[in-house]
Amino acid sequence: RDLHSFPTRRSSDLEMGRFATVAKIEKELGEMLEEQEDYAGAIQHMQQAADYFDGENQKSSANQCIAKVAHLCATAERYDEAIESFERAARGCVDDRLLKWGSKEYFFKASLCRLAKMRDVEDDIGFVKEKIEEYRDEDVHFGGSYESKCLEGVVAAMEQKDVSAFKKALRDYDNIQKLDNWKTAIFLKILGLLENQQEDLT
Repeated sequence: RDLHSFPTRRSSDLEMGRFATVAKIEKELGEMLEEQEDYAGAIQHMQQAADYFDGENQKSSANQCIAKVAHLCATAERYDEAIESFERAARGCVDDRLLKWGSKEYFFKASLCRLAKMRDVEDDIGFVKEKIEEYRDEDVHFGGSYESKCLEGVVAAMEQKDVSAFKKALRDYDNIQKLDNWKTAIFLKILGLLENQQEDLT
């Protein structure tokens, strides 16, 4: 795949009104830039792909790109943008009969980003809990899920400043749903916040 050939292909397809094809080109560009760890560029092209897919009423493809934008934003520690995109992806699933089971995963990831962006655990944890409750209200499948149970354990551990309880909540979740690299990285960030808080006590 040659990056330099994409602008010509994209311009030609835009002129012909082939927006679904342009969406696929933008998505492919985003994937290539992600491989090169150019996250800012990848985010830009994935967002463009989502917009084109949405315009062509290809909701499932648009939602996949929105979720990808969210993952990339979180990797780049652009948590506010990640949260916004995960929430958008989740709501896109909730309203779609075929996609509704995917919403709990996106609400879970939005919650993790909210935990990761906290500056002060004591000051911010209450607001995070409120948002998690809102997600449970929006998605009936989220409330009783393993993801929701994991969040309960993690939040309780953070409130109690208990690193052991935090790690147990992760182990319990990992035994059922294997942690992938993305979730592991976010959980390590959250664990770092908890450990810093614990150090402040000593």
